[in-house]
Amino acid sequence: MSQPEVRRQLNQQRGDIDGLYEIAERLESKVDSGFDELRGEVTAVRAELGAVSTQLDAVLELLRQR
Repeated sequence: MSQPEVRRQLNQQRGDIDGLYEIAERLESKVDSGFDELRGEVTAVRAELGAVSTQLDAVLELLRQR
């Protein structure tokens, strides 16, 4: 294999590796975004459960008073 052919192949491989790094960075960003969204949803569900728990406590207290 000639030296220009070796250089061409090396340049092609570098380009392929750079492309893979770019894809990995985009995927990482999407995964991070998904986790942030999920974290927000979990926080909202916890808040709703807390409110329901408070309401149930109030209902139980009313029932005990009867």
